[in-house]
Amino acid sequence: MNRISDKTSMDSPSQEEGEAGYKDYGRLRRPRNVQGVRSAKEASAWRAQLLQEFRQLSVRMHDPALSEEQLAEENARLNEMWREKARWDKQVARLARGSAGSSKGQATADRVLLAGAHKILGKWYFGRAVELPEVSEYIAEQKRKERLARVAYSVDVKRVPGVRDTASPQHKLYYATEQSQSVLRSQEHWTELLQRADNAPKKESAHQCKMPAGPPPTQQQMEQYLVQRRKKDLLAKLEV
Repeated sequence: MNRISDKTSMDSPSQEEGEAGYKDYGRLRRPRNVQGVRSAKEASAWRAQLLQEFRQLSVRMHDPALSEEQLAEENARLNEMWREKARWDKQVARLARGSAGSSKGQATADRVLLAGAHKILGKWYFGRAVELPEVSEYIAEQKRKERLARVAYSVDVKRVPGVRDTASPQHKLYYATEQSQSVLRSQEHWTELLQRADNAPKKESAHQCKMPAGPPPTQQQMEQYLVQRRKKDLLAKLEV
């Protein structure tokens, strides 16, 4: 019995509100039948209530504590509220007969409400809803297709001339010509010179000291070797 009385008090205006001639729309439940509202002022009030709930839920979609199941559920609610908003927009405009504001202003307000949201396959995803597995996989697949499309655009196979189509201005870019042959000959020439220089006997530098042949050196021999190398380094620096 108490539940019925509580629901009645929430769904219908109080006696004081009726006598004063106003409704506390924040305490009332929006009517499901949008077209049943015949007053432009009342329709605008219901629409304002909807927008307030929409903004609050949009902010909640950034809560890091929400699970994947909660994100999917709340995101579905936001999409349903967005469709309801479209019905209220249409009803307010019809009742106000064009005096409720310009379409340009309405479009700007919609962009503010959808800031940060992504529309994928006809459905809006708000806040952390883009982290849902099916959404992240779809975005990754779309990025992969975009990369492939850029590659396909940069290399147009249809524009590649045939081997025998020497009259085509693009022929030189794809096949060997006299100019490319001269470049190859120059590369072969320099390759031969570099290989010859690499195979030439190298002079022994001042840092190179021959190790005595035979068994591995002892610690004393290693110390003597290091002293000799250090001495040669100093003499080379002093140019003695």
